[in-house]
Amino acid sequence: MIIESFKFHLRARNSSPKTIKATQDYLRPFLATCDPLEATQRNVEAYLAQMTTRCTPATVFTAWRDLRTRSPAERARGYRADKL
Repeated sequence: MIIESFKFHLRARNSSPKTIKATQDYLRPFLATCDPLEATQRNVEAYLAQMTTRCTPATVFTAWRDLRTRSPAERARGYRADKL
């Protein structure tokens, strides 16, 4: 559900299909190992460190950018009306 919501968020931002697929591909393993509502900075850093063994630096950077400010669950919820 979280990934589908996040994909909707990306489509609303007019992200390319390739970006949406890539985002789904790196978020799925993260969500399998960590509850996104309970994720800590340490969880994100450990996941990104593990990604460096199988992904390009650009992919790791993209994952870091998407995970650094808010968890995927928070990003998937969209924008709050009072923030618009």
